[in-house]
Parts: sequence; C-alpha cells; structure tokens
Amino acid sequence: MHIRKQIIAFIVFLVSITVCSQEQKERDFFVNREVKTNIEKGLFSTVNEALRHAETFADDTLWTNIYIEPNVYWIDNPDDDAVRYPEPGDNTPYGMKVRLNRTRLIGMGESPEDVVLACNRGQTHGAAGNFTMLHITGNEIEADNITFGNYCNVDLEYRLNPELNRKKRAEAIVQAQLVICNG
Repeated sequence: MHIRKQIIAFIVFLVSITVCSQEQKERDFFVNREVKTNIEKGLFSTVNEALRHAETFADDTLWTNIYIEPNVYWIDNPDDDAVRYPEPGDNTPYGMKVRLNRTRLIGMGESPEDVVLACNRGQTHGAAGNFTMLHITGNEIEADNITFGNYCNVDLEYRLNPELNRKKRAEAIVQAQLVICNG
C-alpha cells in the first residue's frame, strides 16, 4: 500500500510538471536597485539591464513580465554632461533603443508615482535634437502603474525617498519626448 501511494504521488508530480510546462506562457524578471543583478534568477538592479535581457527573447512566443520595485530608475545617466547626439542614420538622440515583443513593464508600487523611469535631457539641453528617453520597436508592449518622466524642465520630487529628488536641468522650456513605439 505504501509503495502504491508513492507511485501515485510520483505520477501526480509528473502530470503537474507536464501541465505546468504546457501552460507556461510567461517569464518574469524583477528589478530592484537594492539587489545585485543575477540573470539566472531573473533579478536586475536597473531597468536598462532588464530591457536588454528581454531583447534576447524578442522572437520568442512567451510574454516577458518585468516587475519593477518602487524607486527612480534613470534610463540615461543624468550626471553625464556629454551631449547626446543621434546615432548615424537617426534624426533623434535616444536614451535607449530596444527591440521587444510581448513585454510588460509593471510597477510594483501603490501608485504610478512610486516607480519612475526618468531622464533629464531636452532639445539643446544635454541633447543635439529632440531627445527621446526610449525608442521601442516591437509588438504587444504594455506598461502599467509606472511614471515615465523627463525632468529637464521640471524638478523631480520623489515622495517615497526625498534623497532621490533632483533639480531640473534648465529653466528654459524645451521639447523632449518620453517614448516612441514602432510596431
């Protein structure tokens, strides 16, 4: 009787593995500035790292969920004084260009203001041209519970940790974009 129970338990285990692997339609990544990046565990300390890793699955059929812990994540280094220029063949300087499909960016805060993806460049202020934080090429891209912000002409005020507040780059009002999506 005891062996029979073990055999039944083993068969249930095998069936559950088969069902789980057939039902898997998603992969999950987690972003938290306080952790060390560990690709094997799907842990990233920056949004940029998570997006770059998600690019490797752009032709896959699974959805990639990128869960982002509350914090301010700079897509383009605000302390780098170098002027951003368009890449050869582009008219626009970008903070980051990525090619993704079936990707969700999900803020883990209580409100969209808890998770901030940020940059602080605008036309003639840190960029030669109409600076854009993100250029995403792909299909089925979703974002939920996140603030995308360009703090070139406005102060960043982060209520969860005022140490992350940052003064605007310039007083002059200039043009900039947050996200361009092609797909």
